[in-house]
Amino acid sequence: MYKIESKINTSSSEFKQNKGYMVSKVKELKERLSHVKKEKEI
Repeated sequence: MYKIESKINTSSSEFKQNKGYMVSKVKELKERLSHVKKEKEI
């Protein structure tokens, strides 16, 4: 299998900012899905 090379700098402030934003959006999605599942059970 070939190795995929990346030039992404995971130590950069931009990467950390984007990661923080993505983590918050994933959390929001999980909360919404949980709410929908609870509503469906009623």
